[in-house]
Amino acid sequence: MITQEGIDKRIARLLALAVGLGKESSTFRGDALSPTERRDYVNYVLDALAAVDAARVVLERVRKRLAAERLGRNS
Repeated sequence: MITQEGIDKRIARLLALAVGLGKESSTFRGDALSPTERRDYVNYVLDALAAVDAARVVLERVRKRLAAERLGRNS
């Protein structure tokens, strides 16, 4: 079972991964790659960044829902 702490850790890991992917897409200088290869590479990195951010958003919603449920039980 995923705990609140586990969700928080996953969100932190996804944020760190997103930062790394963002840096990769903005600083990539693959001289060995053709312009088409470079474009494709950067586009796939950006696709991965979008997927990582979407996963983080799902976990943020879960975290918010769990917090609301805890508040409802404590009232």
